[in-house]
Amino acid sequence: MYGQQVAFFFLACFLRIISLLPILCFIIAFPFSFSTFFFSVCLFGNGVVVFLFLFFFLFLCVCLCAFCVLFSLNKTLSVLFYIHLLFYHPRPLFFIQIIGKSEGGRDKKDFKVVKRKNKWKFVISNKKK
Repeated sequence: MYGQQVAFFFLACFLRIISLLPILCFIIAFPFSFSTFFFSVCLFGNGVVVFLFLFFFLFLCVCLCAFCVLFSLNKTLSVLFYIHLLFYHPRPLFFIQIIGKSEGGRDKKDFKVVKRKNKWKFVISNKKK
């Protein structure tokens, strides 16, 4: 049981890192595209300027599209949901609870943390819905 919770925790962390990549690309590429545009205007002629500007403009569009697609995905895969999990539910148990509840699973009241033989364990109640 605990192994599954750890696996879900690392899966959520992996998805959170992937979901933030378009944001990082956009932050890096946006100022670089305009600086390249003005720098190429000073050094080269119009042909190179148009090529470089279109290249970085298309790169920005791809980053924005990926960003929008990630925000329009299901709640369990969205960027905001995993950021929320990162800051407000740091333990693996809470990842299972929230994801399970959003997919029609168990409620938080079904999970307990108890101390048995000087060890803390996760316990799921056996009551039926």
